[in-house]
Amino acid sequence: MHVTSAQGDTAHSDAQDDVNVLIFLHGVGGSGDDFTNFLEKIVPSSTRLILPTAPKAAVSMFGLMEMNSWFNMYDSYTSNIPEVKSMSSMIHSMVEKQMMLGVKPENIVIGGFSQGGALALYASLTCPVRIGGTFILSAWLLAPWEFKDLVKPSVAHALPNCFSPMLQ
Repeated sequence: MHVTSAQGDTAHSDAQDDVNVLIFLHGVGGSGDDFTNFLEKIVPSSTRLILPTAPKAAVSMFGLMEMNSWFNMYDSYTSNIPEVKSMSSMIHSMVEKQMMLGVKPENIVIGGFSQGGALALYASLTCPVRIGGTFILSAWLLAPWEFKDLVKPSVAHALPNCFSPMLQ
């Protein structure tokens, strides 16, 4: 297991073909170290964990309190989309860097928790290369209007779950 809190630009001694990479983004107010223990228990030992920390910034949703944040959130429903796009480009650069180190794109997963999970999902959907997957916890889809034409609703997908019980 190799853990880095930077952008993952350190070389790794294992053969690159065998290396899996998980870029995991923490939630607002957190840091890259927050999920180290959890992730080390659930990912394969050949996985390179890249756990960056968001820059400190004022977050409108929390009374402009300065905290580690990937992008500004105005309230529970609206976020600063230009900042989302900027941070997403940073994640894409991390993916590119891993590929330049010889890691196959199908061995790279982008993940995150809460705000980091929302950014991970957006970055995955806008990534210029097809990666191995996306791993998100307690997150949401940012800028859903950008993806509305990519997936068409289907009766076959909607009906089986229309009457599923809901735990309230």
